[in-house]
Amino acid sequence: MRSMIMISWIILIFLFPLCCLADSVSIVSHTPFSGSMSYRPGFSTENGSIRPYDTTNNLAYQGNGFAQAAVVQDTLPGYPSIHQPQFANDGLYGNGASWIGAGGYRWLKIDLGRVVQMSRLEFGRDRLGYFNDRAPGQFTIAVAMTDNVYAHGDSSNDSVEYTTVFNSADFGFAGAFNPGDTVRSVFSQAITAKFVKITFSGVETCIDEIEIFGTVPEPSTILSIVLALCVYFAKKRF
Repeated sequence: MRSMIMISWIILIFLFPLCCLADSVSIVSHTPFSGSMSYRPGFSTENGSIRPYDTTNNLAYQGNGFAQAAVVQDTLPGYPSIHQPQFANDGLYGNGASWIGAGGYRWLKIDLGRVVQMSRLEFGRDRLGYFNDRAPGQFTIAVAMTDNVYAHGDSSNDSVEYTTVFNSADFGFAGAFNPGDTVRSVFSQAITAKFVKITFSGVETCIDEIEIFGTVPEPSTILSIVLALCVYFAKKRF
């Protein structure tokens, strides 16, 4: 009986995040700004506008000491100063700190750097309110505990490692929004993940920032589960 309980916990927490499907998608206000607007060097209009926001609770922010800069399938060429993958989780809103995919159904991944319990995910096109072109279309969210090659353009083992936990088409998302809008996906139960992958169906989708919110399990809890798994299978083997 004890072994069955142990296996159940392991499956629930680590192996089957799809059991905790998102239950809604909505348009909401963005996270509060934390500084004034400025422009990328060489720009003086909204094309290069950027503005910092409050990243305190953002688990995807690459400056939090854990999360890594986003990697993507590809990037629309010709805009090296304002549209790059690393701008998708750099703590800045605006067209001047965004990423554009080079076609339709392009993916973006973020290594969160640690195991988290994800409760919601948010993104937008331009939270400064100037642009609403390059809409995301429908999108999916997938999660994983491992990624054999976390790099631009590499999805060689994603079909094995990633599990889709949300499809916006199931929740009536229109695939577009007004300038300044934020798209929020809320999960009915926390989803365990270390890597998050978002795929956008829109052609040349532009994303200014991905934000992920939730909690971080205590290290002792994670270690206990891993050790229990090792002990259990060692006993089964011998």
